[in-house]
Amino acid sequence: MKKNINPSKVIYCLLVAIFMMTMQSCMETPGIQQETEIAKTDRDEMHGIIKKMIQAMKTENVDYLYNMFSDSAKKIATKEVIKNALRAINIEKGQELMNVEGEFIVTNNFTSKIDSVISRGYNYEYVYHFRPANAKTYIYLCSVNTTDGIRKLISCVFTKTHGEWKILTMNFGLFSYNKLQAPDYYGIANEKYDANDFICAALNVEMCRALIDPASGAFVYPQEMEIQCKKIITEAAQRYTLPMKINSIATKPSIIDVAMQTHCMKIYPTVRYYSNIDIHDSMAIVKENNELHDMIRKIFPHINEMGDSIMYIAGNENSETSRSSHQMMLMKWNSKVDTAQLNKLL
Repeated sequence: MKKNINPSKVIYCLLVAIFMMTMQSCMETPGIQQETEIAKTDRDEMHGIIKKMIQAMKTENVDYLYNMFSDSAKKIATKEVIKNALRAINIEKGQELMNVEGEFIVTNNFTSKIDSVISRGYNYEYVYHFRPANAKTYIYLCSVNTTDGIRKLISCVFTKTHGEWKILTMNFGLFSYNKLQAPDYYGIANEKYDANDFICAALNVEMCRALIDPASGAFVYPQEMEIQCKKIITEAAQRYTLPMKINSIATKPSIIDVAMQTHCMKIYPTVRYYSNIDIHDSMAIVKENNELHDMIRKIFPHINEMGDSIMYIAGNENSETSRSSHQMMLMKWNSKVDTAQLNKLL
C-alpha cells in the first residue's frame, strides 16, 4: 500500500462549501445544547421558506437566493458566488422530495462565540457547530439528489432579523453515495478490518473520509471515527508495500496505488500501475492488463466487493502526467478486453 491513501486526490470530491462565515476555534464553544421542541408555527414558517429556497436553487434564481441572506452574509454570499455554487451543486431539476436530516431551534444569550447542538441521525450521533447572531437560531439540514448521482447535504443557519428569517450561513457537501453515509462506510471498514481484509477496509475508509465533512467543519461526527480510520490505513499500508512488482506476469508491471476514483459519475476501485511497455502501444498494454485483471483478486482478495467493475490506469514510470501518457481501462470482473476486436479498431 502507498505511504497513505489520499482521498482528496483519488476521490472526485464535489464538496462545495460556500457562504461560510469565519468561525472561531471550537475551544471557545460555550456549551453543547440538546435540540428543543420546535413550535408548529415556527416549523410551518420555516418549511415554507425552505421550499421556496430549494425551488430557487433548482431554477437557479440567483436574485431570490441573494435576498434570502442576512446583510452580513451578503459580504461573502455575493451573486457571483451563489451562481457558481449552484452550477457546481447540480440539484436535480425534477426532484420534488428531499430528506430532512435534522432541524433545530436554539435560543441562547451567546452571540459572539460558536455554539453547538447535538443530535442523532438514523444510526449515528453528530454535533453541529454554528455562530448565533441573536437569541434565536434555526438550523435546517436536508439532503438532495444531484445530477452526478451523489446525495448532498444542504445545511442552513437562519437568524431572525427585523422580524424576518434570514440565512446566516449555508453549506453544501457530499453526504451519501449508493445510499450509504460516512458511518455506514466506517462500519463496513471495521468489519473488513476485523476479518483481516485490509484492502477493502482501507477502500471503505476512503469512502468514509470522502463523506465525513459535509458542512465545512460545522457537521461533526464522533472523533473516534477518524482515529480508527487512521489506524486502519496505517495497518493496510504496512501489509501491502507499494510499488509492488508482479513477477508472475512476463512484462513485470508494478502496482503503485490502490484507491477509489470517480469516472463518469461513479466511483470505482482503481489500480494504478507502471508498465515496462511503451504506454502508446495500446495492444500490448491491453494484453498486459488482461493478465493483471486475471490476478488482481488473488493479489487483493475481495476487492471485487467494492463495485461491479474495476478501473486500471497504466503509465510509464518516467512519463509525463498528461492524459495522453496514460491508458485507462474500465473492466467488469468477469470480462476482458477483446484484443482481436481491438486490433481491428486499431
